[in-house]
Amino acid sequence: MRGLPMKKMALAYLIFIFLLFSDALAKGLPPGEYLGRSISIAVSDSVEPQQRVHRRGNINFCISNWGYLGSMNRELYESPGCLFCDDPYREVHAPSFEFPPNSSLEYLFQGALWVGGVVEGEALVSVGADGWWWIYELTPVSEITEQEWIGDQEGLAIFTDTMVPPPYTYWPDTADWDKREHRPLEIEVTQKSYSWQSPPFDDFIILDYTIKNIGDRLISDVYLGFYLDTDIFLLSENPYEPT
Repeated sequence: MRGLPMKKMALAYLIFIFLLFSDALAKGLPPGEYLGRSISIAVSDSVEPQQRVHRRGNINFCISNWGYLGSMNRELYESPGCLFCDDPYREVHAPSFEFPPNSSLEYLFQGALWVGGVVEGEALVSVGADGWWWIYELTPVSEITEQEWIGDQEGLAIFTDTMVPPPYTYWPDTADWDKREHRPLEIEVTQKSYSWQSPPFDDFIILDYTIKNIGDRLISDVYLGFYLDTDIFLLSENPYEPT
C-alpha cells in the first residue's frame, strides 16, 4: 500500500473504544449541498452541529458532536474555532481519516455510532448515520470542547437521540427500511476522544463513550456498534471510476 509498513497501517486503524454504561434502569448528515457547511442549522437550544479534526499524531481524524465520524471525503468542513488548527477561524475541508497526515490518503468515507436496545418489548435503534438513506438520529446538546490534559489533543461532545423528528434526516421516514418514524431510546451520549503526538502513542486515537438512559423506561439487551463506509484512496484518484 504505497510504501506504508503493514504494522504501521494496522496501528493507524486501531481505535480503542471504551464503553461505559450508567443508569441502565431509568443515518452522516444530509448531502453536503443540502446541509451547506453544517454550521447554520441550530437545534437543542441553539447548539450547532460541529466537526473537529484530531491533528496530534499520525492520523487526521474527523469527529463530531452528533454521532458522526469522518467527513464524506472532505464534503464536510471543520467548524470554525478549533483549538488545534493553524488558522482556527478559516473554514477548511475536514480530513476524514487521513494517514499519514497531509498525504491525501484517506481510509474512511463516513462512519457513525449505533445504539440499540429493547424498550417495553420493542427493539429500538438510534443511529448517527444510516448509510445512503441520509438518516441521522443523534443531535448535539453541547459544542465540541478541546483541551490538552490526558492527551495532546482531547475532544468532548454530548449528544442525544430524543428529537422527533430528527432535524438532520434528509428523506421522509417512509424512505427508511422499517417505514416508521424515529422512536428514541432516550439516551444521552458523552463522547471523549484522545490523541497523542509522541511515539508509540501517535498511531491510534481513543474514543471513550458514556451512554446514559435519560428516560423513565428500562432499556435492556443493549448493543452498540459502528457503521463504517471505508473507502480507501488518494484524493488525486477517482475511486469510483471503472478500471
